Amino acid sequence: MLRLMIGLLLVAATVPGLAQERLAYPTVDLRGALYRAVFVPGANALTARDVAPLPDDIRARLTSFLVNRAALEKANDGTRQGPRHVLEAAILALSDREDARTIAADFLREAPLAADWGDSVAAPLKEASYAEQRLRLDAALAPFLYVFIAHRQRAAFELADRGGAVDAMKTAARKYRAVMQRARSAADPIYALLADDLDRMPYVHTKTDKHPATFNPDT
Repeated sequence: MLRLMIGLLLVAATVPGLAQERLAYPTVDLRGALYRAVFVPGANALTARDVAPLPDDIRARLTSFLVNRAALEKANDGTRQGPRHVLEAAILALSDREDARTIAADFLREAPLAADWGDSVAAPLKEASYAEQRLRLDAALAPFLYVFIAHRQRAAFELADRGGAVDAMKTAARKYRAVMQRARSAADPIYALLADDLDRMPYVHTKTDKHPATFNPDT
């Protein structure tokens, strides 16, 4: 069984200070390639070469993702790269559901997605809050929403760190940990892999030496 219970591993991870016990797949390091394929389309995203040496079940699931993504890229011809289109492509590539397009459209219809967060902690938090509300309506999308919320909370954490807003960092760290745990518990392993890949990133928006998975919100 490849999936391991969080808390059983005691080896240090690749991110300094990040305990490998937090990872669902500690031996599978995609080096940010899956994260970039979902949240930052473009260079250095996941390829068949990244997937080839992985265990059979993981390779099969990620190959399905790559096939879906390639079909979407061909259909879009690289012309749709706004935040709304990026998220739509992510949802469709990650999901094998026949109604994925309808689910994505429902979520994105009123999503307050900003093209640039700038220095605003409130901007990614607004998007996270919207996704939290949608959790009650979009059960089928919940695994993706958990990772999406974690990504936005981490961006908020980094921006708060740069601005010295310690209370905001504590809140973001708590929420980040909670939704990451839920993402790693999803039945579809691709969301745990995506969560791990996100967790291993040194930062997602603003450079910082702090990480919400290891930052102590009780100090």
